[in-house]
Amino acid sequence: MKLQLSHVNWSEKFDGKDVNTFWLLFKDILQDMVQKHVPLVSSSGEKKSIIKPLQKRTVRMIKSGNVCWKKYGTGPSQRNYDAYKKQRNKEQSLTNEYKDNNRKQLTRSCKDNRKKF
Repeated sequence: MKLQLSHVNWSEKFDGKDVNTFWLLFKDILQDMVQKHVPLVSSSGEKKSIIKPLQKRTVRMIKSGNVCWKKYGTGPSQRNYDAYKKQRNKEQSLTNEYKDNNRKQLTRSCKDNRKKF
């Protein structure tokens, strides 16, 4: 596109014309070049996520943590709270491990494909 624009004889095209016709001619030339050289991108409506979905065991752990929290909410006792804390800590360790693995994988893949980041 840059090469074709440099080969256009601008002084010959715009010699003796007023500003409006100058602008319309320039705009038409530029739009033709854009249509020839700029590829069309079709979007699916969703942006691709860099992060993979959670593993099934992590999702199960989160759901069971929610169950423990509801159980503690309906019958607040030290035993229910301790069960919830234990479940919460397991859940946090799994999600942190998952995040770390994704970060490591992303940094490894960025060495090969710089546009991924």
